[in-house]
Amino acid sequence: MTEQPPIPEQDRDDRRRGFGAIVWRRPMLLVVVAPLLLYLLLLILAPLLVSTSAVRGALEDAVSEWSGHRATIGGTPELTFWPEPEIALPSVTISRRAGGEDVVLARIERLSASFGLIDGMFGRPVLGEFVALRPEVWLRRDEEGNIDWHGDGRLTAAIGAATSDTGDAAVVDAAIGEVTVIDGRLRVEDAVTGRSFSLDDIDARLDWPRLSSAMTVSADASIRGRRFGFDLASRQPLQLFGGRDAETRLALRLQNLTTSFEGTANLSGDYLLNGPLQIEASDLAGFITWSGLKLGGTENIRQARVSGQLTTIGGSYRLDGLKASFDGSDATGIIELTPPSDDRKARLSGTLAFDRIDLADLLDAFRLLPGPHDPDGKAPGLTRWLDTDLTLSADRALFAPIQVDDFAASIVVVGDSRRFDLLDGTLENGRVTARLTDASGSMPGELRATLSGIDLETLFGRLALSGPLPYTRASADIVLALPRPVDAMTLADLSGSLQIRAADGEIRPFDLSAIAALARERPFFRLADAPGGELDFTAASLHLELHDGIADIAEAFADSDVGRLTLDGIIPLATRSLALALSVEDDDQKSRAEPPLRLFVGGSWPDVVVSPMAAPRLDPLE
Repeated sequence: MTEQPPIPEQDRDDRRRGFGAIVWRRPMLLVVVAPLLLYLLLLILAPLLVSTSAVRGALEDAVSEWSGHRATIGGTPELTFWPEPEIALPSVTISRRAGGEDVVLARIERLSASFGLIDGMFGRPVLGEFVALRPEVWLRRDEEGNIDWHGDGRLTAAIGAATSDTGDAAVVDAAIGEVTVIDGRLRVEDAVTGRSFSLDDIDARLDWPRLSSAMTVSADASIRGRRFGFDLASRQPLQLFGGRDAETRLALRLQNLTTSFEGTANLSGDYLLNGPLQIEASDLAGFITWSGLKLGGTENIRQARVSGQLTTIGGSYRLDGLKASFDGSDATGIIELTPPSDDRKARLSGTLAFDRIDLADLLDAFRLLPGPHDPDGKAPGLTRWLDTDLTLSADRALFAPIQVDDFAASIVVVGDSRRFDLLDGTLENGRVTARLTDASGSMPGELRATLSGIDLETLFGRLALSGPLPYTRASADIVLALPRPVDAMTLADLSGSLQIRAADGEIRPFDLSAIAALARERPFFRLADAPGGELDFTAASLHLELHDGIADIAEAFADSDVGRLTLDGIIPLATRSLALALSVEDDDQKSRAEPPLRLFVGGSWPDVVVSPMAAPRLDPLE
């Protein structure tokens, strides 16, 4: 036998260290691998060790215990163990006994929950992560206001304990976990109001680890085919559900509109809400269309934003420190909303100050502008849902193309009665006040307006009027009777009077000499054939009486150096036509016994046709 050479001392040390390292590493390897091997072994043995009936009973008992009503299962349970242990119950029905028969509260196509593997093997499964597939839930309220879900379940007991001074802390601190709803439906039937509706396609997720912990809910649903969503979070959910004050966050997600609230909420009584509120619309008109509402005056509003401190006072909600913006028109103020009751509409009151406001949209929203009488031809206004008492102010109020500066007004709506007061305003360097009272029932309406010192030249420019017009500063009084509601009025319904007074101005273009010359030469001519020129006057007055869509000239004159110009006749308003007699007379004519210049003025404004009127003969017939 060949003798092996001796192992060097250095190699012996290295081998000792290598063997020690292997021995040292093996326990660490076992620590890591053993739990995994054990879990895999348990998964393999789980179908033999976990009792399906025990897990089924635990889930069935959990549903009954939490709801306080009987839960039944109409199918065979399914157990799965990968990727985690889970039981699924098909055809779950929750019902209550009433009047000798079972009343179905909910049906769930498939209800599943995860459970702990070790607990399941010992027959005491702890359930969590519930998933309800296509549940259908009924929420009914009877004539006495009782809700049929009220029972003696654990949630009801927990709410009672949380809101009681002697509550059981153990009840309040039970575990819940996560609940997911897929493609659900909620049917609401209210015998008190006679209303019913359905929320469909509900996808929701509830995260509520324990009854004593914070809760969050996120849901998306459809109502009448319109998709929306909301997010709710509360640090004190049992207090919230028990009708106590609780810190709450709520966000609504609607088509083109979002709403958020964060503060104190109380769901009992009149729903107390105290905290910051913000409403923002990327397309307000689009949201109103999506919601199925019809609201006059909002058709052109796109971006809108409202924020403020929401406070509940009695049965009303007040928004203090309000900041609002509508397509860049900013406003501040305070408003208060009182919800509707059995005998009256909701009521909106407050004060708003705008930098600029569209007066036409405002009046249209309150149905204080003429429109088609057909209800399908004009969107209903705010007055269908709201009584109103609003005070408004604005740096500029636009009633295109007219602009009123330093605008102050109020709108009062009570029942079918509507009134708009223009308390003060600056119109073309003059002042304007007005009151519009709408017709209500058998009571006619009325429009009264007073204007003083109005610059007619600027006003005519804004209105793009042409033709012979007076350019001066004028004052006016308008009184119109409104036999029908304003939104159903036509020009033929108008009756009343208009008086305009002015001094020291001019009529242009108006060349009286050229007009007189053409009258001697032609049987008729267009007023435009005598262009240019102007006629100064020292005083002018116009008094119109309106009826049946026609303006009768009761008085119209202008005093000038060439004499007094006088107009008589009628003006049919709807057709913008004229049937007038113009005469010019001065003192020299009276002394010479000469007839005045008399012209017939007809046609449609501003394309006016003039023809001379025959003067009476002074000599006797031969």
